[in-house]
Amino acid sequence: MSTRVVGVDLPEKVIQVCSFINSKMIANQEMTPSQFQCFLASQSSFLVVFEVCASAHYWHQQARYYSHEAKLISPYLVSVVRQNQKTDRNDAVVIVQAASLPDINFISGKTNIQQQLQSIVRLRELAVKQRTAAKNQLLGLLKEFNIRITGSGAQVLKATALVLEDATNGFSGPFRHALNTAREMYSYQCLAVSEYDLCLENTVKTYLIAKSS
Repeated sequence: MSTRVVGVDLPEKVIQVCSFINSKMIANQEMTPSQFQCFLASQSSFLVVFEVCASAHYWHQQARYYSHEAKLISPYLVSVVRQNQKTDRNDAVVIVQAASLPDINFISGKTNIQQQLQSIVRLRELAVKQRTAAKNQLLGLLKEFNIRITGSGAQVLKATALVLEDATNGFSGPFRHALNTAREMYSYQCLAVSEYDLCLENTVKTYLIAKSS
């Protein structure tokens, strides 16, 4: 019985697909994403190996959807096995060669919902950093005028609103406008973190419901 292994390199614009049957290369060709989708849909089941990159988990899911055995391999292992110049064609060959080595630890593929959760976490992490930066800048600027504000996010927003309303602090109209813009940016980042928390909660609920059904 013949054994077919397909190595797939996923550069930016095209997909390099290298097919081996019984350890002999039979094809190594470029495909567009739509062509590769049709390729997966039209072929009988085989082992397909992807080098991990931004779109690898998506194509891993697609391959499994079309009943292929899909695996992910680390870029580091590909770089160790590679002997020729780094090109898309060479990398597709090397992916098959690396996957054929004994005792390979393949990388676990993420489901679509796991990808979504990871993406929301990353968005939240960025929002937290931006919230902290906006708060520190706002409070730092006010300290230069000997206005010291402490407390939680809500307390900072309330205190800065009072500063903006204070007609005795000598602030000009343009500076008040700039300060209010900084306050609104901080307020938006506070809201963004809360929204991402809600998105995470709802996505986890969806995941648990899907997992139990």
